[in-house]
Order: sequence, then C-alpha cells, then structure tokens
Amino acid sequence: MSRTPLRAALQQLATDGLVSVRPQVGTLVAKLDVGQLNEAVFIRSALECAVVEKLASNTTDLAELGRTLTLQAAAAEIDDYATFFQHDEAFHAKLSELAGTPTVWKLVQSVKGHVDRQRYSMMAGIPMRSLKAYDEHLLISDRIRNGDVAGASKAMADHVASVFDLEQ
Repeated sequence: MSRTPLRAALQQLATDGLVSVRPQVGTLVAKLDVGQLNEAVFIRSALECAVVEKLASNTTDLAELGRTLTLQAAAAEIDDYATFFQHDEAFHAKLSELAGTPTVWKLVQSVKGHVDRQRYSMMAGIPMRSLKAYDEHLLISDRIRNGDVAGASKAMADHVASVFDLEQ
C-alpha cells in the first residue's frame, strides 16, 4: 500500500479524534473522549428516531429487513460480534433507505466513529451482547410494523443509548 492513502486515513482518524499523532514519535489510539461519544449518541439518536417515526407513521412494509435480521440472528446466536456488527450497520442503513432518507445514514456515519468504537468494545467484552442488540432490532421492527410512532422512537432511542450500558 502506498503511504499517501495511509497518511490520509490517519489524518481523518486524527480529525475524528480517534488517534493522536505525535510528530517524530508515532500515531497512537486516542483515549475514549466521553464528550464526543455523548455528542455522537445525541446526533445519532435524533436522526434515527426521526427515521423510525417516519416509517411507523406510514406503516411501512419491512419485508426487505428479513434477510438482514436472519443474518443477525445467526451471528448473534454464536456470539460472532464482528459479523453481527456488519449486519447491524446494514439494518440501520436499510431503515433509512426504506424511509426514503438514505442521506440520514450517511450523516450518522460521519459522526459515529466514537460510538462504533464503544459498540465494538462492548460486543467483544460482554458475552452475548449482540443477542441483546438483535432483540432490540426486533422490538424496533415490531413497533414500526404496528404503527406505534412513539414506541418505535423510544425503542430506537434506548437502542442507540445502550452504548452506555456497561453490563448486560
């Protein structure tokens, strides 16, 4: 790999506060910035709650989520958090797409580096944590299907905020 794309990637990670660059020393993983984590969760919650509210108010057909949920279930049951993480991303992206707001997911991605870091750490450190996230996805889906706007929003807010849960 050429140094140019690596340098650009490290600069982006530094801009996002995920690494700290120390000239002539090296690049180190930055300590978790709780303030940035709080802000990212706030932004993500606001955007994703709006998405599920829109879906629930239109009683959207969620059949397209079936394959993603099936793949999540398989990964969660064997506690394969790396695979689950990929399907989790697909679930949230598909919700935005179904709501007709795919740019919302792009906006969420632009701020969720600290959230992802915490989520991945939790999934790796808490046995069967991905199964809890899968159950939360089922609840969100059910509330959307039932047209429960407030319930879908609360379920999504709780799901996004679960990154703060240290034990499950």
